Amino acid sequence: MIIEFCGIAGSGKSTQARALIKNLRSLSLQSCYTLKEKEKEIIRQREISKLFFYFKIWAKLAMLTVSEEPFWNLFSPTKTTVPYWLMKDIVLYTFLKKELRGKDLVIAEEGIIQHTASLKVRRSLVSLEEKALKVIKELNHPLLVFYLKTNSIETAYQRVKKRESCSVTLNFLRRYLVELEGSLEKIKSFQGVTVSVLNTETSSLEEAADSVFSIVKEKVESLTT
Repeated sequence: MIIEFCGIAGSGKSTQARALIKNLRSLSLQSCYTLKEKEKEIIRQREISKLFFYFKIWAKLAMLTVSEEPFWNLFSPTKTTVPYWLMKDIVLYTFLKKELRGKDLVIAEEGIIQHTASLKVRRSLVSLEEKALKVIKELNHPLLVFYLKTNSIETAYQRVKKRESCSVTLNFLRRYLVELEGSLEKIKSFQGVTVSVLNTETSSLEEAADSVFSIVKEKVESLTT
């Protein structure tokens, strides 16, 4: 099973992902990984070089850019970062489709849904979004998405502003929210996909973490019975 957290900046994705990993590992689950750990394991087990693995991602991204946008966008860091994240998710999830075992749990602080929404706000690579949705639809493994919903974009914005690297605007967060909820709506009907909404305005971080853990634990038990 793959577990993703999504939400606008400042909604608590990192906090909830870390809490879930800590709670799951307290149960001594041997097959609980972060997406980054699984990425390293795939490269190691398949005995492929990091250079080849990441070159494959860049090559696929270059082909899409050439077909849909000016090629120089590929060399602009501000225009490449998010498409690269999403293309890497697509490549990783394609590997996971073949390699995940029944009891494996892979946890993504930000995954394919989050990065799809990010792409739609920043770029117009339509075929990349289509590839992402196709990978989700054909995953053949349960995908549990926790949407950390905030009623007040302004409150989230104030939290984000405290970060040293903050470069987002309030208007950006509003557009992001629209695209994120649009992406979630598209995948709700996919077989094996569960979207769980947690309102971060009406519950404390601890209460939200308890809810996440309870839902995941129930899902894990249903997979092993």
